[in-house]
Amino acid sequence: MREETLLPNPYPISSENWRRFSDGCFFSNINSIKVLMMKNFLKNLAAIFVLAATLSSCENFDLFNQDNAEALIEEIAQADNKTVVELISLPASLTRYVANNYFETYIESAEKAPKAGYEVTLGSADVLYFDLEGTSLDSLATCSSDSTGHRHHGRPRGGHGGPRPGSCGGVDSLVDVAALPAGILAYVTANYGDSAAIVHAKLNANGEYVVAVTGHVILVFDANGNFLQVAPLMHHCGGHHGTPIAIADLLPAITDYIQANYAGAEIKVAFQKGTDRIVVGLLYNGQRTILIFDGAGNFIEVRN
Repeated sequence: MREETLLPNPYPISSENWRRFSDGCFFSNINSIKVLMMKNFLKNLAAIFVLAATLSSCENFDLFNQDNAEALIEEIAQADNKTVVELISLPASLTRYVANNYFETYIESAEKAPKAGYEVTLGSADVLYFDLEGTSLDSLATCSSDSTGHRHHGRPRGGHGGPRPGSCGGVDSLVDVAALPAGILAYVTANYGDSAAIVHAKLNANGEYVVAVTGHVILVFDANGNFLQVAPLMHHCGGHHGTPIAIADLLPAITDYIQANYAGAEIKVAFQKGTDRIVVGLLYNGQRTILIFDGAGNFIEVRN
């Protein structure tokens, strides 16, 4: 039985009438509270459903993108009507993506499949795929980066062309500067003035950190942040860029061409790629420039 609760009687009416009025107010207040509680409950429940739907839709959106990207990659890879594309004609978003995610290499060649997208081969032997707008197909949309500060931009794939991307046979991960091992930050600060000198950083599938600092210098560290080597302009995993050539051993035709066309440039690195290509990396006016020559030292093309 409900404990009787009466509101104070400020009015000149009988106690019985006031009791009836008070009871009505009591139940009315209780009902109002119940309605308010139900409204709040429904709002909270709706918020939970929205959150769940958001997370679910993110996963579904990712799976949707993955399925469509896979199909488009195969369409581009298998297309027999691809045409060679000059690098200057590639979408800006494509070249920007490569510069940010594959800063340790360069675009060697590109082909376009009409009404499908681009197949891009890097100097590191990675093969990447993009849609017609220059959006990466290998890098599928994700809800967020992981808790370590690593932002995965690719994954190993089978099928046409073998595993990709990542020249070390797996997935490379971009790494936020703040998430780098303390040893890397200390090394960069000691040798390059400040960790702000770090332009890009990634973790290769073989466990090496590859860090680009100002001046187009590539630093390589082990998984614990211990310094391993300096790689001028480019870093290759497993010799994919080619067989290193000592700068002093470059053909005179190559050095003469560089002196005539890139006066003041500093030759930083050179590779023999196959039997008919020589790749030379320069620092020219503060910018990285990649020159391609044939086996006899004749200039073929320039890459950046």
